[in-house]
Amino acid sequence: MNQKEIGKFIASLRKEKQLTQEQFAEILGVNNRTVSRWENGHNMPDLSLLPIISEQLEVDIAELISGRRRSIEEMAELRDSINVILNKSEEEKEMKTRKMNIHLIAGLTCLVLAILQSKFGIFSLIFKEHIDEFLHGAITGLALVFMIVGLYNNNHEKTVKQQKKEFLKG
Repeated sequence: MNQKEIGKFIASLRKEKQLTQEQFAEILGVNNRTVSRWENGHNMPDLSLLPIISEQLEVDIAELISGRRRSIEEMAELRDSINVILNKSEEEKEMKTRKMNIHLIAGLTCLVLAILQSKFGIFSLIFKEHIDEFLHGAITGLALVFMIVGLYNNNHEKTVKQQKKEFLKG
């Protein structure tokens, strides 16, 4: 990334839109000196501003970062690369969903066994001595662990749709 080239590119795109630095700065919610520093190649825009800048200047973020317009072939190649990444992301999501479902099913199975043991003493029919109490405790613990892991994974996953939107904007 060449800051000077990116700055020149931002300046030329801004001028094509017939915006002054002050007007552009106001749209972005920054100081006009900040825009000047970008255009002179002294600073780079904050990453959080790149989607807004690219939208306002009607240019792809990849073009913005490279400091030039890309050819149709380059854009096609870039889209192909993005599609490969998104497909891989989708495969990873499916794998994670399968693992989460396995954890939840294992947890529910253990929970059902624990309930059956506490209500009907099913382990005492299978095992002699006091091992049934140990198994009841172990299965109850496993049920909790599996279900917590499954629920944690379910609630802390950034959705693939969110990742795609961020990636395509960025």
